[in-house]
Amino acid sequence: MRIIRFTIFLCAFLPWISIPAADVVVEMHQEEEEAELRYRVGVIDAETRTVDWGDVGAHDNGQAPSVAVDGRLVVEVHQSHVGTNLWYKVGEVDAGTKAILWGEGTRYDAGRFPMVALDGRVVVEVHQSHIGTNLWYHVGIVDTAADSIVWGDSEKYDGGRFPSVALSDGAVVEVHQSEEGEVLWYTVGIVDTTAMSIAWGAAQEYDGGQTPSVDMDDGVVIEMHESIDGLRLWYNVGVLDAARRIVEWGDPTGFDRGIAPNVALDNGIVMEVHEGYNSFDLWYHVGSVDAEAKSVAWGTGWNYGEGILPVASVSIRDRPADFDGSGQVDFADFLLFAKAFGSEAGDMDYEAGFDLDGNGHIGFGDFVRFAQEFGT
Repeated sequence: MRIIRFTIFLCAFLPWISIPAADVVVEMHQEEEEAELRYRVGVIDAETRTVDWGDVGAHDNGQAPSVAVDGRLVVEVHQSHVGTNLWYKVGEVDAGTKAILWGEGTRYDAGRFPMVALDGRVVVEVHQSHIGTNLWYHVGIVDTAADSIVWGDSEKYDGGRFPSVALSDGAVVEVHQSEEGEVLWYTVGIVDTTAMSIAWGAAQEYDGGQTPSVDMDDGVVIEMHESIDGLRLWYNVGVLDAARRIVEWGDPTGFDRGIAPNVALDNGIVMEVHEGYNSFDLWYHVGSVDAEAKSVAWGTGWNYGEGILPVASVSIRDRPADFDGSGQVDFADFLLFAKAFGSEAGDMDYEAGFDLDGNGHIGFGDFVRFAQEFGT
């Protein structure tokens, strides 16, 4: 206990000690009447399948946004408010204040309907060409110190409309609508970060519909789209076979009415956002995926604001003691934990994220749980 007390005393003088990382969602959308982008951060409660949202924040002028979060790192891409220039920003989430510290916006290409995926510091972006229906991709690496991305060359990979992309453990799944009509296609690829390229498999038809969205984690893929008549939302759950460059899909399932869906998945938790089918209302569902049954147990749908073209990304900690969201439980996490040690609910130093056993007091029981995760 002497060591712990000494560490607590030391940490009191370290102003950079911050709150723990949390199970967060980052949402973005476009204003319904203006080419202006808004964002918000929420903390997910997986048990109640609800989100505790922060305030809506102004982000930038633009349209057709896409966002990806991993731990505290956020990458956002969008089309310019006038014309077809494509822009990105890198940011860092503060789950305590439910805000994002954004870097400067940077132009990186020209096109329409960009979508982005993030895994660690690796980024994959896809978009439709600024004229026509060619589909293009970039591979990039985030430079967190400079709030920037080092991009590879833009490469054409297919033809179609409304592309979406998912990235996990070096594998990529991309979905898009056909160049004409409402046929949906997917393609699996493997990222080469040295060459900043993707080795794609053959495109495969998998369903009919419009405006598809996709995400994946740990070999589980979830896809969502509008029906052909544009009145109902459907989802598919699949299992990735990266070696064969295929996804083994389950049966398509209808679950709500709406348009412009966007889906996110991390550590078994699924979240989707969409527009109301006859209004500018924005809605979300949180659910849990059953990979074996290839289905999702959805919670109640909730109206959370107004806008168009909503997108969301989730980051769910698989290590509760990874307080700084670095992907490892290490000495930096110990310093964070030590500062809160001994506090109780209602104290200034108390943060629920450090209360690993949930008893309202950060004490020896929490230290034991932290020690069990230390070094992982």
